[in-house]
Amino acid sequence: MDSDKKFDLAGKSVVVLAILLAIYLTKDVLAPILLSFLLSYVFYPVYRWLVSRTRSKSSSSLLTILLISAIVIIPAAGFIGALVKEISDLIGLGGVGYIQAQLSVMLEATRGLAQDLLPAQFSSRLEAFGDILRAALIGIAPAVQDGLLNFASSMPLYATYAMVAAFFTYYFLMDGKGLIDMAAELMPKRDVTARFLKELDAIYSSLFRLIFVTAAIVGLISVVGFTLLGLPYPVLMGILTGIVSLLPMVGPPLVFVPAAAYFIILQDYIRAFATLLFGVIFVNILPNNLIFPKLAERGAAIHPLITILAFTAPLLVVGITGMILGPAIYGFVLASFRTWIYFRQRDPEDGTSAASEALGEA
Repeated sequence: MDSDKKFDLAGKSVVVLAILLAIYLTKDVLAPILLSFLLSYVFYPVYRWLVSRTRSKSSSSLLTILLISAIVIIPAAGFIGALVKEISDLIGLGGVGYIQAQLSVMLEATRGLAQDLLPAQFSSRLEAFGDILRAALIGIAPAVQDGLLNFASSMPLYATYAMVAAFFTYYFLMDGKGLIDMAAELMPKRDVTARFLKELDAIYSSLFRLIFVTAAIVGLISVVGFTLLGLPYPVLMGILTGIVSLLPMVGPPLVFVPAAAYFIILQDYIRAFATLLFGVIFVNILPNNLIFPKLAERGAAIHPLITILAFTAPLLVVGITGMILGPAIYGFVLASFRTWIYFRQRDPEDGTSAASEALGEA
């Protein structure tokens, strides 16, 4: 190996080590940086529309951040206020003992229905199930209390994360596209890079923008439905339904099933059934089978299994950060695969080796 190759190898090694060191030094703020990337990508169309009206990048970026802040802060303030009120009312009614009493009422009502409509053996099974729920409630209550205390003590840290995310989002909106274009210019295979970026944008649009738009529609439908059903805090519950709809598989049932249980406690079985029916049809089936597919027709077609895997598997491995990191990585891999397929189909004779070599150099 001649001296020039040794120098190139040493230089590349130093650069790689420097990049790894930079990642290590920023690992504690990785979550807000990833969040800022997600926010800047999702709201970039809004920023671009504002730029066309204001002709100012800095003003448009600031207005976009104010919009994001309003979307986050207003519901959060409402949730905190409602939570404080309900906890205060619950303490006044007797705390966990009151919840146990209401749970007993619900189980008795359910067992009464089972005795009238189902075989006798179900009554004893429901009673055993009720004992399990009461024991679980006693065990969960201290954990919930500790969780609330930890959340309150971590508020300064969350505030710092929010400031970091806002700072990076501001500059990602203004300079993000320029940085991507600059990086693309440095790549030796510009046609491969251009195709890869096109595939990546389509995939990220489906994984991030369309899912968030669908979640917003789910939230709006839920607000209207919960208002008509007479559920307490219908706006906040609707917003919460839209948020949890981002979670694959579980999603909205985390809200409308407890809402139906609330009406069962009140022995309002008609509204309980109506809540379940509304949740299944208008919050689950309609968005998943009609709204999202219609929106996705304009973007990249992604198999539902890939979407579930991208959002679920990383969430189980690295926690809440995985909801951003997972789709970003899976989308990157899928875009690479589709770019390789594109060049292989374009050059069928030597497409396999050429595409692989081009992607490796890019």
